[in-house]
Amino acid sequence: MHEASIADAILQSASAKLLTTPEALQITKVRVSVGEFRNVDPESLQFAFDNMKSQYEGMADCQLEIETVNAEATCQSNEHSYHPQFENAFCCQICGSGIGRMIRGEELNIVSVRMETGKMKERENARIGR
Repeated sequence: MHEASIADAILQSASAKLLTTPEALQITKVRVSVGEFRNVDPESLQFAFDNMKSQYEGMADCQLEIETVNAEATCQSNEHSYHPQFENAFCCQICGSGIGRMIRGEELNIVSVRMETGKMKERENARIGR
C-alpha cells in the first residue's frame, strides 16, 4: 500500500510548513490534487492519512481534501487531445494511435494548507511543494 508512504510525505510537508510559520498553532486542512493515472486509491490515501496524522504535532484535527484530476493526453499521430481510457487501451478515439504525451493526470501535488493561527484565524497557504 504505497498510499501510506504518500500520506506520510504529505504529513511531513504540511508539518514542516507548520513549524516554519511562527503564528500557526495547527493545520486544519490539506488539499491535494491526484492525477487519475497516478495509481493512488483516494480511499486508501484518506485511511492512511487519518491513521497517521496524530503522530505529527498540530495535525491531529487536520482534514485531507483530495481532488482527482482527469487524465488528458495527446495522440502520437494527430496531436488530438483526448481522455485516455482503459476500455480502448488508452488509444486515441479518432485514429486509434497511442499516447504521444500526457498533458495531465499523473500529478500528485499539495495544493494548499490551511492553518489556524494564534489569533484564531485560518489562512490558506497556496501551493506548497510538488
